[in-house]
Amino acid sequence: MVTEGELTLIMTRIFNKLDSFEEKIDKICDRLTKLEMSVNDHFDDIEKEENKKVTKSANKERKYYVIIAAMGILFGLYELIKNI
Repeated sequence: MVTEGELTLIMTRIFNKLDSFEEKIDKICDRLTKLEMSVNDHFDDIEKEENKKVTKSANKERKYYVIIAAMGILFGLYELIKNI
């Protein structure tokens, strides 16, 4: 049979072991939280860059439409003046 002193020693060792597991789990949680924040920041940066690229390409397309429209207007005016 286990004496009270041995039982106390066993329980103390179990609780110390549990405390060390709790500390390890806390450290792992902290590292995972930092990693999650880093990944979220990275994805946000990628998303911002993609939005910039889309905006730039839309501006380029708009410029081409303006140039084509201006050429059409000029050609139309030329034809009108030529026929008058």
